Amino acid sequence: MSTADPAAFGEALIQALPAEAPIPDSVQLAEMFRYYQAVVEANLSFNLTRVVDPVEAAVKHFADSIALLGWVAGANVRVARVLDVGTGAGFPAVPLAIMHPQGNVTAIDSTAKKVDFVAETCTRLGLGNIRAEQRRAEEWRCAARFDLVTCKAIGPIDRCVDYVKGLVRRGGYLVVYKTPGMSAEERDAGGRAAQQHSFEVVKPYAYELRMGDDRLARLLWILRKL
Repeated sequence: MSTADPAAFGEALIQALPAEAPIPDSVQLAEMFRYYQAVVEANLSFNLTRVVDPVEAAVKHFADSIALLGWVAGANVRVARVLDVGTGAGFPAVPLAIMHPQGNVTAIDSTAKKVDFVAETCTRLGLGNIRAEQRRAEEWRCAARFDLVTCKAIGPIDRCVDYVKGLVRRGGYLVVYKTPGMSAEERDAGGRAAQQHSFEVVKPYAYELRMGDDRLARLLWILRKL
């Protein structure tokens, strides 16, 4: 089990958040730290993530996941049902479930070990509003549709649109985690895919994560299902 300092983890997380994002309370911080510890422990057995330093994980995994809720609040978006595609070690799904307990979060990934880890750890932590399933988004014929679908580090925008086109409810949103350095080619291809599959491109949400003296520029590419 990690010997990292929970106070330092929490301080780094809170300081990293953009101004619009909600601030975790002490219970939520404790849940996120326990989840971080579980990630570090599991990472000794199989590859979940390269980011295991407590401060770096607090910023790049947890604060980056929570930053989405700053856009949600500002845009007054309803997020009762959330789907995280390619969840990996559980990001952004788990921080979103912790910060948004009234919502229901589904986390999917094609790798059984990762899904099992997320499911078992969330059960152990008592997070009852999240479930993890082994699925490929592009093959999933889910009867229900989601208010918000997230894609983090799974590929270019056009691929994300193609994967989730049948999973977003009408009026719902696809959010792709990106950086401002995204190429014009990717933006153009994403716009064409959006038009083809009945999405409109919404104004992106730009924010910074603070990590010590560093500022990490981030961008949420947002598409609304017509």
